[in-house]
Order: sequence, then C-alpha cells, then structure tokens
Amino acid sequence: MRDELNARVRVYESEPVALIEEWTGTDAVIVVDAVCSGAPPGTIHRLDARSEPIPARLSHGSTHAFGLAETVELARELDRLPRHLEVLGIEGERFTAGKELTAPVRAAVDEVSQELRERLGKSAAGGRQLPDGVGPART
Repeated sequence: MRDELNARVRVYESEPVALIEEWTGTDAVIVVDAVCSGAPPGTIHRLDARSEPIPARLSHGSTHAFGLAETVELARELDRLPRHLEVLGIEGERFTAGKELTAPVRAAVDEVSQELRERLGKSAAGGRQLPDGVGPART
C-alpha cells in the first residue's frame, strides 16, 4: 500500500507561486499553510479554493513575496487550477524564524497530519478515492 501511495502523492515545500507549476497536470491538490487571521492559535481553516477565493482575512501577513491567495487567484486567471484544490490553513501564533511551534499549533499540525495520513491511506487501500496527482503542499 505504501508504494502505491508514494507513487500517487507528492509533497512540496516552496514559495507559493512555484506551486502553479507543481500542480499543473494534477487532478487534486491539498495545500497546508500557516495563516494569521486573528483566530485562536491552532484553529484549522478548511477551504475549497477551487470554488471560491481564499478570504482576505486569511491572506494577509504572508512571509512570502507572493502569498498563497495571490497564487490561487493568478492560477485561476491563467486557467491553471487543479480540478480540486483544498487549503488547510493552520492559525499560527509565532511567526519569527526559528521559533518552535506553540502547543495549540503543534496539536493542529498533528491533527492535520493524521487526517491526511488517514485520507490518503484510504485512497491507496481502495476506500475514498482521491484522484491521481494528489499533492499535499506546504508553503
């Protein structure tokens, strides 16, 4: 099962705008990103970015030159979005380089990690089918 899963899943850590090239030709993409909206640290925001823009309250304060929300909208304008694009935003608490995750943020990261392992494992085992090219990406 692991070999089948590894053949279908790709994980990237990159600048958001580079994701447009990475998800070209894929059917489904799951992006996991840190967000800063003012919600309590560790809050998990679940968005269907294919059907609607990422809310402005989740897109400000990016440490990237070109943020995830801008990347999604550029890909939408260029008709380069994957057929399914899910964003899991984890509300951060400290955004200084080198700082460890706080307990609520670590718990959210662990929850999202477990959820993705279960979802992708079910797909590989013939459960809920996720399309080829599913690629969790962290920005």
